[in-house]
Amino acid sequence: MIKFDLPETKLSGVTTDGASSMKGKNIGFVALFKKSINHNILSYHCIIHQEQLCAKVLEMKEVMEIVIQTVNFIRSRGLNHRQFKQLLEDCGSEAEDVIYFCQVRWLSRAATLKRFWILIPEIIKFLKIKDKDTSFLENNDWLNDLAFLVDITQMLMELNIKLQGKDQLISKLYENVETFVLKLKLLKQQLSQKSLIHFKTLSERNTNTVDYEKYCNLILKVIDEFDTRFCDFKEEKNELDLFSHPFSIKVETVRDEFQMELIELQNNKDLKDAYKDVELLELYKKYMNIEVYPHLCKHAMKYFSLFGSTYICEQFFSRMKHVKSEQRHRFKDEHLTDTLRISLSTIKADIDQLCKNKQCQVSH
Repeated sequence: MIKFDLPETKLSGVTTDGASSMKGKNIGFVALFKKSINHNILSYHCIIHQEQLCAKVLEMKEVMEIVIQTVNFIRSRGLNHRQFKQLLEDCGSEAEDVIYFCQVRWLSRAATLKRFWILIPEIIKFLKIKDKDTSFLENNDWLNDLAFLVDITQMLMELNIKLQGKDQLISKLYENVETFVLKLKLLKQQLSQKSLIHFKTLSERNTNTVDYEKYCNLILKVIDEFDTRFCDFKEEKNELDLFSHPFSIKVETVRDEFQMELIELQNNKDLKDAYKDVELLELYKKYMNIEVYPHLCKHAMKYFSLFGSTYICEQFFSRMKHVKSEQRHRFKDEHLTDTLRISLSTIKADIDQLCKNKQCQVSH
């Protein structure tokens, strides 16, 4: 910040990956930075990371270990892999192969589990050819656990996809998380009533063998984990609602400095119509006069500037790894900087105009 002369007064929040160097209570970056400035800032863990950590309470080792071992047995040995693919072809299977599981990319388990479930008949046949134990694939309890895990990891993957991408407002990210928690509560309630209406894979099993109480408790663990990890956002819930839903929030629930402006805003029919038709950024930027709504506009600037996740940083490192490959190891730092700026910029270069301004032959 000192190097680029960034004004501290304009910093409204810090999004971290949860590392101790960032979040340490006494000597972490956030703690030290808060001591060095004269205004309050928000600090929170990346929403995408939080969601993945919440999902990890569904470890179910007895299922995952067997799936991983079986997939590794098939794919890590060249002969086995070729024979298995030939078996799939002979059986006319729509799926072409099993999928590796990667611990770093947690949500790869959704794809791994789903493909494994689809290929269970072929996997049993292949393991029997290889004189391997297949008793687990004929165990009702284990198969029920696998089916449950297939369904719930698929739901978590869908949430994760919603949380990714550029230009996502923090209010929208948190709304997606809140929506998912409400869905989990519905699933728990339905399981307690022995209903599997939203469990597509588990509903294919014999419902008389399903341990409903076990799956209720697992979902409750996930709900509790979400509640614990997103408690910082719950404290900001009213402020986020004021920012993203200014026409529906109750005036008496907001801070004193916003109340008069909020009454003025909620009774402005033109702005209410604009809120329905345009993006939130456009509403505050083009339709709301900062002289009429100074506190609300300043409040909006704060929340527009917040990053709900470290997605952009991770995209940067991913792009850097791609750019600075083994084939381009002679890249100098200045070349790397220029290349990354071009590859990550949202501004489209006018190549034709740049070429016109270029003097190709210095002798002319």
